[in-house]
This record gives sequence, C-alpha cells and structure tokens, in this order.
Amino acid sequence: MGSSTNESAIRVDDLTVNYGGFRAVDRLSFEVAGGEVLALLGPNGAGKTSTIETMEGYIKPSGGSVAVLGIEPFSSQARLSRQMGVMLQEGGILPRMTVRAALDLYSRFYDNPLEVEGLLSRLDLGNVAGTMFRRLSGGEKQRLLLALAIIGRPRVLFLDEPTAGVDPVGKVAIRKLVSALRDDGLAIVISGHELEEIDRMVDRVLIIDHGRERAHGSVEELKSRYGVDCVEFRTRASVDLPALAGRLGAPVERVAEERYRVGAPASPALLSLLSSALEDLEVSAIETVTATLESVYLSLVGGGEE
Repeated sequence: MGSSTNESAIRVDDLTVNYGGFRAVDRLSFEVAGGEVLALLGPNGAGKTSTIETMEGYIKPSGGSVAVLGIEPFSSQARLSRQMGVMLQEGGILPRMTVRAALDLYSRFYDNPLEVEGLLSRLDLGNVAGTMFRRLSGGEKQRLLLALAIIGRPRVLFLDEPTAGVDPVGKVAIRKLVSALRDDGLAIVISGHELEEIDRMVDRVLIIDHGRERAHGSVEELKSRYGVDCVEFRTRASVDLPALAGRLGAPVERVAEERYRVGAPASPALLSLLSSALEDLEVSAIETVTATLESVYLSLVGGGEE
C-alpha cells in the first residue's frame, strides 16, 4: 500500500451519537491520513452509517468532535462538500439520464472537474456513455456512481459498497482507481460487506459493534491478532455434516459446491482425525486455509450481516 502523508485529513475524537435514549455511536475515536484508505466495518446497527454521516456533515454529534480537512462537518457542510466526494445511492440519478449526461451535469458543480472522457475511460464506461441509467447493469451503475463521487477532485472520499454487483473486470478497474486516488493523497473511507475486495483495497480496518470499537489496525495486524487458520476439504460425495461435526468436535459447513470447512484451528491432531473420518469418501483435497479478513470479522462480531 502507498504511504500516507502523516497528516490527519479526518479526525474523530470520542464521537457519540444519540437518538433519544438510544446510543448509536459510543465514544469512537480514529483518524484517517491523506493518502490512506480505511475500511469501516460492522454488522447492522453497529453505528457505521451514523459515524459516516457525521463525518459527511449530515448528523450533529451528541458528544465528542469530528474534523474533516480541519472543518467541523455539521456547521460547515456546504463548505466541506466542495472538497468531499460521496458515493451516491441509485436514487441520486434520474432513470432516463444517460451516463455522459450525468457526468456532464455533475462536472458543472465544480470549478476544476476531472474530464468526462477521462473518467469514462478509467472506469470502462465508454461503451455505455449514451445509455440511460435505468438500463445499466448493476456493476455499470456502481462505476458511474464512483465516477460522480470523484469528478470534483475531492480531498476526502466516502465509498459505500463500491464493488457490489460489479463484474470481475469492473472490480479490477475500481481497485486500480482507488489505489491511484490514495497515491494522489486522498483520505478514503470504505464501508461494505465484500470483505475479499475490501482486503485488497485498504490500509487499515476499523471494526465496530454496538457503536464501539472492536478492532483497529492493518489487515495483517488483525489477521495476526484475531485470525486463525482453518481446514477445508473437497469431495463430490455426500457428507453427513452433523455426524462429521460430532466426530471432530467442531462445526463443519458447506462453503461452496464440493467444498467444506471445519470451524476449528488447524492442527496435526485435527488433520489426522479428519483424514480418518473421511477415509471412506472420495476426497480430492484436504488443506489448511490461512486467516482472512472475513474470518477475523466473523470471529469478532459473529455472522450478522453488514
């Protein structure tokens, strides 16, 4: 990953957000430097949206403070918006507006916008430039929404589910663009639940639950601190999962066609026991799988959806 500028573009200190008697964010603190990408992760109700919307200036903090580019977002949202990019949801674009028309329109909101043709090329949208928004695929819509978020040359960028519904080629284009923006010095905050993609794009991860920090650090730091290697095996045979789980003393789940995962740390004893339990089945592979951001996330907050 590229290096940061060491200057905090976003500073959140003891942020608290209350809705009546409900505390959505509970004394949360973190920073994002220019030239750095932070992933903000957590299950539904964790406080992610409240935290992000406070940084964007749409929510007034109940306690603590937030500064984005040295600006207090809520009181100076109009000023901040000139330097901030936010990935819109689909409702922000008229269904009959074409890709090029949307980019042309948004470019007029800024004094020094990026060139429309360059954005079309960088995000592989040239072949649908004349297509109405409602006729775009899910991935094409996401790439357009990302283009609109950066057309004003922002210094901070908030991306929600940037790769959701995007095909593999489009995901590569988005990863390259996020990397280039980071190298240009942008402070970027990403939220979402495509953890494999997030793993490839970010410098640091902040996992929150019930409004509080659960873990914070680089992906490798979190894998080292919270991750455990597990065991997977592949077979075309029918597997009696409850019986196998009982024999191993660990849960077993089907994670893909012909692929199964044992929910326990890899060890020689487990591998030996698994090999014995599967000796009557036609098994194509038994392998140790290293910790992932997804496994770290699940170990900290469980299986709830993002």
